[in-house]
Amino acid sequence: MVQRKKACLYIASALIPLGVFVAALFALGAVPFGNESVIISDAKYQYIDFAVQWRSVLTGENDLFYTLSKTMGGNMLSLAAYYLLSPLNLIFLFATAENIPYLFTAVIAAKISLCGLTFFH
Repeated sequence: MVQRKKACLYIASALIPLGVFVAALFALGAVPFGNESVIISDAKYQYIDFAVQWRSVLTGENDLFYTLSKTMGGNMLSLAAYYLLSPLNLIFLFATAENIPYLFTAVIAAKISLCGLTFFH
């Protein structure tokens, strides 16, 4: 019985933050409940471009060690290490331009849920 209660607490610690996030998306009319997006500020001008570049590296279209997408070209390894090496970013492999807002929101939701779980643990 104690194990079952502990398992329920672990599940709740992940689902409660996720529920709050989904409720906020619904209240704000954000993707997937409306036309607004959580992609603002740095996410709009940096992270999304990095995710698209990461997808092209993972699919073999570009090289991890040199990219012309940077100003004068350069190494993408430090950029990948800082922004992109979260296993959750593998979801961007399935991204197309029109799916980016949905997948970006899914990654944020997963990270928020995992933060709650980690904090409880």
